[in-house]
Amino acid sequence: MARVRRLPGVYAAGVLIRRRIPCSAVWLAIVFSLCIYAGSFIPHLVAAEFWVSHRTLIPLFAVFSFWIIALFSSEAQCLPEQRIAASLAVVFLFANGLLMKDIFSNHLAMEEQDTAYAKAINNYIADYSEKNGDKITHVALAWDEQVTLSYDGINYVSYDLNTRNILRSWSNVPLINYANHTDYQKADMDPDVWEEFFAGKNWDSFLPEEQIVFRNHTAYIAIY
Repeated sequence: MARVRRLPGVYAAGVLIRRRIPCSAVWLAIVFSLCIYAGSFIPHLVAAEFWVSHRTLIPLFAVFSFWIIALFSSEAQCLPEQRIAASLAVVFLFANGLLMKDIFSNHLAMEEQDTAYAKAINNYIADYSEKNGDKITHVALAWDEQVTLSYDGINYVSYDLNTRNILRSWSNVPLINYANHTDYQKADMDPDVWEEFFAGKNWDSFLPEEQIVFRNHTAYIAIY
């Protein structure tokens, strides 16, 4: 009779059954796996914003490691399930390594474009200050109607992965300061300025004449 192919989780269950592990232990392993999955998302659910940071989702892969360890914990050696699990683990690590390399190269390209964008913003501010003798000390930023999450040519964009640093409230002004060695202070967007110059507008590229307005030593910027 031909052998029926089974999923890795079924292989693990098969080894546990061969070793005559009590059903309570098997259910405990299943519940533990589900808790790992659910626990990975809890920090995002209780946060003010559901913004998934991929570095906090690492425990998701712990489930696969857990079942592989369960397979190799068998006293019997070289079971078919163990050989298959080892092969799948090697393939997964190799494929994941290639994917991480591609993601990282895209991330570096995204950061280069973010830096160029931050420098372009500061160049326009510096030019205004030089021409008008008005030293800009504060920067206020807000998104346009349909903000662009990343740049052209950047792949693997989702939630916190390869999204523009200029979009994040905790990194937008620091990015400008870091890229230009400046010391701008963060300010809130003036509702009157927003309504007069930015409300209902959407851009697909950086147009400083339309996206930056100066008032009272502050640069109000609409991020495209």
